[in-house]
Amino acid sequence: MTEAKKPDLLTRLKVYVDEDTAERGYVYFHQKVDVEVDLLNQILKGYTEIFIKPLRFDIDVIRLYCRQFIVNEIKINNHSAKFDINGSDDAGIFGEIIVHIPDEITDFPLINNDGEWVPIVVRVEYTLEKPKAGVHFKLPDNDKEIFKPQWDPYMFTINSPTPGAARCWVPCLDRIRDRCTWDFFITVSDVEGFDKIMVACSGNLVKLSESSTDSHKRTFHYNLPVATPAQYIGFACGPFIEPYVLDYPGSEEGPPPNRPKILAYISAEWEKWLLSTLYPNADEPTADTYWLHNAMEYFIEGYSQFNLHPEFDKNNPPVRPGTFPFQRFQIVFVDHTYSDVNYVIDQRVTTRRSLITAIAQQWFGIFIPPYSWRDYWLAVGLSNFFANMYFERLFGEDDTKFLRKKDIELVCQLDVGKPPLCSMDFTIPFESKDLEFISLKSYLVLWMLDKRLPFLDYRRGIPGIIYLILNKSKEDVEQNIRPGFLYTEQFLEQCKDVIRQELRSEITKFQKQWIYGSGCPKFKIRAHFNRKKLAVEFRFDQENTNRIEKDSSRPTNTPLFTGHMDIAIKEPDGGKLVAHAPSYLNDDDPREYPLQWGMDPDSESSDLAEWQISEWVEEEKASIARDSWEWIRVDDSFSWVADIDFEQLDYMWAALLDSQRDIIAHYEAVRALSKNPSKACSTTLMRTVRDWRYYYRIRMEAAIAMAKCANEELDFIGSEQLMKIYENDYCDYRDEAKFLPKPNDFNDWEEYYVQKTIPFALSCVRGAMGNAPDNIKKFLLDLLSWNDNSKNEYSDDHFVANLIESLGNAFIIPFDGQSPNNPNVETFDLYCESLAYSQEVLETLDRYLTRHKLFNSYRALLVVATIKTKNCLMLSQIIPADGRELLLQSQYGNYVGVRVAALSALIDLEFHHKPEIAQYFTFLAEYDSDLMVRRFLISKFGEDRGPQCWDLPKRNAPLRLLRVHYRRSIPGNFNHTNEITRVKPDVSVLTGIVNENKGTSAIQEAGSDVEVHENGEDMPLALRGHQSKLKKKSSPPSNQNIISDAHLSEVKNVVELKNADSDDEIEVEIDIPETRTRRSSKLKKATIKETKHKKRGSITETSAAYQTGVDSEGRKKAKVNKVKKSDGHSEKHKKIKL
Repeated sequence: MTEAKKPDLLTRLKVYVDEDTAERGYVYFHQKVDVEVDLLNQILKGYTEIFIKPLRFDIDVIRLYCRQFIVNEIKINNHSAKFDINGSDDAGIFGEIIVHIPDEITDFPLINNDGEWVPIVVRVEYTLEKPKAGVHFKLPDNDKEIFKPQWDPYMFTINSPTPGAARCWVPCLDRIRDRCTWDFFITVSDVEGFDKIMVACSGNLVKLSESSTDSHKRTFHYNLPVATPAQYIGFACGPFIEPYVLDYPGSEEGPPPNRPKILAYISAEWEKWLLSTLYPNADEPTADTYWLHNAMEYFIEGYSQFNLHPEFDKNNPPVRPGTFPFQRFQIVFVDHTYSDVNYVIDQRVTTRRSLITAIAQQWFGIFIPPYSWRDYWLAVGLSNFFANMYFERLFGEDDTKFLRKKDIELVCQLDVGKPPLCSMDFTIPFESKDLEFISLKSYLVLWMLDKRLPFLDYRRGIPGIIYLILNKSKEDVEQNIRPGFLYTEQFLEQCKDVIRQELRSEITKFQKQWIYGSGCPKFKIRAHFNRKKLAVEFRFDQENTNRIEKDSSRPTNTPLFTGHMDIAIKEPDGGKLVAHAPSYLNDDDPREYPLQWGMDPDSESSDLAEWQISEWVEEEKASIARDSWEWIRVDDSFSWVADIDFEQLDYMWAALLDSQRDIIAHYEAVRALSKNPSKACSTTLMRTVRDWRYYYRIRMEAAIAMAKCANEELDFIGSEQLMKIYENDYCDYRDEAKFLPKPNDFNDWEEYYVQKTIPFALSCVRGAMGNAPDNIKKFLLDLLSWNDNSKNEYSDDHFVANLIESLGNAFIIPFDGQSPNNPNVETFDLYCESLAYSQEVLETLDRYLTRHKLFNSYRALLVVATIKTKNCLMLSQIIPADGRELLLQSQYGNYVGVRVAALSALIDLEFHHKPEIAQYFTFLAEYDSDLMVRRFLISKFGEDRGPQCWDLPKRNAPLRLLRVHYRRSIPGNFNHTNEITRVKPDVSVLTGIVNENKGTSAIQEAGSDVEVHENGEDMPLALRGHQSKLKKKSSPPSNQNIISDAHLSEVKNVVELKNADSDDEIEVEIDIPETRTRRSSKLKKATIKETKHKKRGSITETSAAYQTGVDSEGRKKAKVNKVKKSDGHSEKHKKIKL
């Protein structure tokens, strides 16, 4: 190939060719997968054809990625190809199979007469039996026991955001930037007792073909015309009904232009619960409840409506309508754990977030993949940022800001000793903990960049950059060109192109600090009022989270983070909190809220003493007037991913909480008050919990903060006020001293979350000795005992599970780090203090277990919570540690959440140190059918190394040579015609003899060729093996006979002698290489009967009798006597002498 031709060739190819692909020498452009799925036996068998286009003439090998397979054969353009299995440590990156191109097609033409590329077709025939990864089988369980649900048979592939999962079920090119179009031919058979097995697969259904020979078998043909990476390809098999088409509002003839068809696959038994998942706001779908379609509409067009003033947006290109990159968006439901899903409040948000994130990933990561591992952060960051744009619209600005603040705190905790986002220092492929960190920090970094771009005179921000990327990809598709990749350097250049030249240095600073640099800033800020200058002065101390580690002084660590930070200073002029509108599940049933927060502090009402109201002292109030500010807020615009430590007086934080309406200000004030507990702080937090004008998540945080104000120095005011809130708002008084919880009413779901949080906050209260006060344990036990859900239209499974876990948490004594052997530590036995409640607690737990057995609970939450609570009681030595029940609950057949909880309890109680339990854990981690169980144990005891965890592929055993020499004496006038037949003997029959000196074996495995010779010429003999229910046995020691006693007693061998109708004696000699000769007259006997039908000349039933031994020449001999029988059949008895 000359240099002059290269640009023309790449232009004709119409794909982006990177440097690594050009060096590799071929492009991956199409793949066909044809497999048959055996659900009950957990087998996938078939072949795949990989179409590649060469870029040069000197290609000699093709690398494929696959794990766990048995590779039967590989062909290239219909020529058998040799291949090697790459067992090196880098096989997961460079491919597990190296296929050598046969000599017959080495000189293939690169371009045909029409100037088109001549593709190379690599065909791999393979078998996958009981896979450990990549594919998950869920089979029906006929033994329905206490906690065992009855499920339908399913099989589905496991997707991963990074390469590694697809290679576990189909050989492919599984690099991070390899993508192609796909064709799938998936054959399934029905399972007796269930509906027809259907297939949902990536792409569009082209054809459904019923088998002409088996009415219970069918083949599904799916086609995916959009080039897609292998890691995002998948399919599922199960008893699905016809897919449920989710129509767009106002469109009866099909989806609108540029909109995908939305399909939902579910079994007939659970079809009626589908609407509650996809239309949770109403019993029947209406135009206002199409939230999934609204999300699709937003991602296609809504996000690009920037709503900017034309004067600010005049220099930007006009906005064009967007499009969805695929023709279909399919949802498959396979987990059936609860029937009344429309009554479960807690699952509502989780389901929406999962589906919306999946929609956003269709663009970034699937349609436009990252260029390399170091660019993966950009793909996951853009998809998460894209999804959060709609989350803010769906759940509100307050909820999005609150969760983002939580993510910032988590990133600052995790970013210790971590490499930069755009770096090759991460372990490749990514471990699960690295994936979580990259996914979390990447979208926060893009959010920071979005905050800074408006200051650089680009008001569209990151949504404008997203629009430019998607618009360019759309133009490529319209020109029949594959879109490019997400490339970090190209993305940053695009950010620089949209701003003025003199401001581009700010982007350069940002990328060095946040993208190519590691860590997060830790600010310690102090304020001081300079009366001479009449100005507030601030002192900033900055550290990097990575500086905590001694060996973290790497060049990638950012020494200083720079940028713009807003600081707000409030003068003492008063402020008013703007009410937050509450949300209701049923708008026609609003609740009335008491106004205890507005009580007059000077009132003589008995309520003051009853609620233990404690106000800020007069000196503190007067100091507010004397101070130059009422409160100060650092990072008022909320634009930094940083750990900010700012100190001011408690009453200033209380004033901030009372006067500001920003949710981040509320959160920072609540956290600051919890760090300095006092009676006045507890009163301020108590008012926050009861005030519905605060966002419900702030009220929850305030309830948890009140637990820190419950100690002996403050007379446990925090816990007393929490119990008072619960008694007043959620209980009815029976008499002066006792209360009875009201029947549950979860119509106001914000109030529901606050009600759930108070018992958990109480369980965190601890006395001086580290144990929870008895009145709290009794309070929680009463709540659980008197729970009434009879008048509530919503499920209380999450609520009751929270009460059970809170009760268990109250019995845990926190570890203070002191060793029991320390002479300064005195140990107290608290067993008697908790024993009074233990029996009542166990009876209550048994009552709720009985409720689960009778009525079931969502995801077996009651069982999971009971396991956790009993685990707490065992750890506190209130009840004896007993692992027998936990072992039963951890077995296959229980709901996966129950199993994981039981395994976690066994680990906490240190039962895994016992050898038999450790062996059980090892078995589960490798062979268990529940994917979540395997992943849980691997995360606890092993290293998640992605595809490198699973077995390398195996080749189907090649046919080894077994020479059989025999002689026979026959009459001179006997004429016969002989043929040779090659077959595969059974592994149980041919076990091999190990050579003592060289360590080799004559016959090492199943699959030996049989060559038959008579006096040096080929003779007719076919040796077949029929394997019985034998376990595979190891190779016998040296000089052991080729046929063992166990094999002869259980395995039938058929020796078919064609054209041997004579009654004469036949002698067979078998040559076996041995280290020494052996003289023995010892006979080993078994019976094989061989019956031959004369008319058809074929053997119909066989058995034989062998006598084995070794002669002086070290050869095996066989004598066969034929005896005619009166029933028209002939019987032969073989005797083999060694």
